[in-house]
Amino acid sequence: IGEVLAVLLLYDFMYYFLHRVMHHPRVLKHVHRIHHYVKFPTAPESIYLHPAENMAGLGLLGLSIVILGPISTVSFLTTWFVYSTVNIIVHGNLVLPHPAFRLFNFWAQKHDIHHARLKYNYASIFPFWDQAFGTFK
Repeated sequence: IGEVLAVLLLYDFMYYFLHRVMHHPRVLKHVHRIHHYVKFPTAPESIYLHPAENMAGLGLLGLSIVILGPISTVSFLTTWFVYSTVNIIVHGNLVLPHPAFRLFNFWAQKHDIHHARLKYNYASIFPFWDQAFGTFK
């Protein structure tokens, strides 16, 4: 659990800054706008990215593993599962009524706000990066 949490924390910290850079007007115009064509994303749009952005995000996940590694195979598979699942959930555009899904609903709503108002909610998993840097909404 510690390896998975550490990798995801480091990844999300680095991703926060990558995502902010993706919103610089020049980068947004040529790279990240592809993702933001969709105002109300659904699960298939979780992979609707410019190839450079996709490589950068996956590269950050790999770099996090290299920096903190070696990690066990189970930790790697768990990390990949969480990373992939969160990306699908935030683009799911679903609100599930059962209290067990509060975290999923939070991620999806936070990401919908990001698509509607581009200057908020850059972190992928942990909202405290946005809270710490004043971009949480």
